[in-house]
Parts: sequence; structure tokens; C-alpha cells
Amino acid sequence: DTSNNQLILIDLKGNKRFVDVDELTKFQDLGGRQIGISDLKKENQTSVIGLYNTESRRLLARFIRVRYPLTRIVGEVMDIDKKNFTMEVLDEQTRDSKIIEVEEVTKTFEVTKSGGLAKSGFTKIQIGEKILIIGFPGTKDKFTASRILLFPELSPNIKLSPTKTIT
Repeated sequence: DTSNNQLILIDLKGNKRFVDVDELTKFQDLGGRQIGISDLKKENQTSVIGLYNTESRRLLARFIRVRYPLTRIVGEVMDIDKKNFTMEVLDEQTRDSKIIEVEEVTKTFEVTKSGGLAKSGFTKIQIGEKILIIGFPGTKDKFTASRILLFPELSPNIKLSPTKTIT
């Protein structure tokens, strides 16, 4: 919720947070352009930096920026385009095929046999491998991966079949 000088936000743990704004508070949209409090929408995810008052448990915001909504995709790698650094993943939940873009800043890890994590990379991803992707909507029916977690031990056990594909 928003008013002239206050926002009410829900944090990552589901707690209601009160954020005060004043004439020094700066607002930015997804593109980094300056906006005002009235430009914020109820569904916007935001990052807030400011001064926290431990007595009142309120934050006096200095910077508020609209963030891309993070998306979680769990599924199986169906195809890999090594030239364009993309892969097609069948989403277990929606049963839709999704195109995932892998960027230089994408962090990739593999779950080891002992249950730990090891650094990995795009070139180590295999067709049929189980995968968890955290990212955000990219361009034209694509998702940009921020984090990738590979599950090579699960891969031979389960095979998914696509029911729909993105065209």
C-alpha cells in the first residue's frame, strides 16, 4: 500500500514493513529512470535502502528501486544452444518449454554426490539433466538465469514429456 509519505511492504519472510519517505527519497523504475511514489504498483517488487529506527521498527527510505520479479523454474534440460548460450527447459510445474538465457554473470552450481555444491558452468550442462533456475523474465518469451543449480544424480531417474512448447 502507498500514501503520500509511507509505503507498507511485505518482506521476504512475509512480515509487514512500514517504510517512510520524504523529499530526499529517490525512486527508480526497472530501467533506472526517476519516478515518484505514485508510480509504484501493488504488485511491484522493490529494494529499499534507508535508515532503520530500532524503536519504531520503521525504515526512512533514501532509495527505492523497482526490481524484476524473480522466477523459479524446476525442470529438465531439453536442448542446448552453445552458440547463443541458451537452453530449452521443460518446466515440471507448468509442463511448458521455456527458453533460458545464460549470461556472463549467471552463477552455476552442481549438487555433488555428498550433498554439497561445486562450481559449474554452462558447458557442463547436459541434455536430460534436472535443473533449478532462478532468474527473471528476459526478452520475448525468454528468461534470464541469475542462478542455476544442476542435479546430475537425479537426471537418469525421471524423464518428462512436453505437452506444450513456446513458438
